[in-house]
Amino acid sequence: MQNQLTTLCGVNDLLRFRLQKYEGRTLTVKYALYTRKFDLLESKLKQIIIQNDQISTQSASKKSFRQLITYFKNKTQILDLEYLLKQCLQSRKRMIEAFYVDQSIYRSLGYSPSRVDECGLDKAISEIECVILFCECLFQHIKYS
Repeated sequence: MQNQLTTLCGVNDLLRFRLQKYEGRTLTVKYALYTRKFDLLESKLKQIIIQNDQISTQSASKKSFRQLITYFKNKTQILDLEYLLKQCLQSRKRMIEAFYVDQSIYRSLGYSPSRVDECGLDKAISEIECVILFCECLFQHIKYS
């Protein structure tokens, strides 16, 4: 039990360290960092497919994020992974909509774009960092069927 708590504290510290780079950043910079993180997650998932299934880079690059979810669902049978990747996809869609639509509306009304709800973006950033950390740990320890 103590070992599990130590591991959990280590994960929390690592997550806190990863989230520090977002502190004090503007909304636009946070959004740019978030989209870059999402793209990084997607490219790492594609690299795993290339390494484990020995498919071409071109073939893997054509896969959408939803196709990646299906791939990992079929190959790993890890329901948590499927659920987390689906949550990431939904968060990304919400963030894209909220960021671009809200920014356009605020500008047209003459308000500062910084009034866009930052809590939703902070939550999405935290979620994607958790998923990336989960995937990094998971892919070090699983074998594909």
